[in-house]
Amino acid sequence: MKKIKILQVIGSLRIGGAEVVTVNFQKYNQDQLKVDYLVYGDTVGELENKVKELGGRIIRIPAPKNGYLKFTRNVRNVIREYGPYDIVHSHPLFNSGFILKAAYIEKVPKRISHAHSARFNEKSSLIKKFYMGLMRYYIRNYSTHLLACSKAAGNYLFGEESFSEKGDIWNNAIDSKKYVYSEKVRNEVRSELNISGMFVIGHVGRLCDVKNQDFILDIFKEVKEKNTNSKLLLVGDGAIKNNLERKVKNYNLKNDVLFLGARNDVNRLLQGMDVFLFPSKYEGLGIALIEAQAAGLQCIISDAIPQEVEITNLINRVPLSKNATEWAEKVLNYNNGYGRMNTLKEISLSGYDIEGVIQKVKTIYVPTNN
Repeated sequence: MKKIKILQVIGSLRIGGAEVVTVNFQKYNQDQLKVDYLVYGDTVGELENKVKELGGRIIRIPAPKNGYLKFTRNVRNVIREYGPYDIVHSHPLFNSGFILKAAYIEKVPKRISHAHSARFNEKSSLIKKFYMGLMRYYIRNYSTHLLACSKAAGNYLFGEESFSEKGDIWNNAIDSKKYVYSEKVRNEVRSELNISGMFVIGHVGRLCDVKNQDFILDIFKEVKEKNTNSKLLLVGDGAIKNNLERKVKNYNLKNDVLFLGARNDVNRLLQGMDVFLFPSKYEGLGIALIEAQAAGLQCIISDAIPQEVEITNLINRVPLSKNATEWAEKVLNYNNGYGRMNTLKEISLSGYDIEGVIQKVKTIYVPTNN
């Protein structure tokens, strides 16, 4: 059987929601797909070894900030040199306009734009508004498929009218069986991290402004004042790590906040947590919240996160307008523990288990006559 040849344009292969989802498309369709990944710059992402294990090839070009005309030429050159491709699947936000135009010019049959993020009350300059409008025009005119992880993400990138007419939602799915709560794994993780007997608040996400880890530290400071037996786990890496570490030092919490970096064992780490804290300023969906619910964790989240994430009764929303003390009170509601539930059924019925989503992926990736 001839394999479908796909160019995944992902920007980077760091550990993040969009990146993990993209690699899963390959992982669960290895026998039918030949996949290349187009990334920006020389930084090596944590998922690159996994991609190579799966037989994927990584192609690097300079980031678009070095010039959009040059970026478009580079994308076209990649398609010519490494193709021909049956599909170009573009995951960056508005830069997808240039990518899809390049794919259209190079006559790639299927050209997919995939929205992974949504922003609310965004303040933009006239130049940025013009750029966003132009990119929406390019995306609408040069794509064959518009996909999004949520309705909010699709409306944001493509516009409400275009997404309702032409768009489809592909849930950011997980292998939910890997996340089912295990007391044995919980005890192992807590022993490894020296947090046994502690009230453990956790967060998973790239360390960046939109994930709001700076506010997480404010919340944790309030929690710690009420419960001195508390610890905070921050799983992820990113641009603001040094700033966060300085704040931890200023708050005199160095022994209580654990920076665990980007990890490939998040399913295990979630078992060791008591509460999952996720006060993002905006999200396309927030796949970490699907994972946390799969692990049976109570989740304290912001009101800026799409409703689609609420697939169990484990979600507790707090407005971003509330202060750190009010957020801390919500966290401390679970101070005395609770029974961790098995949510496999809810995850599957809501369409967030990988097996169901892969069947949907195949409807576009793999022609029925292939």
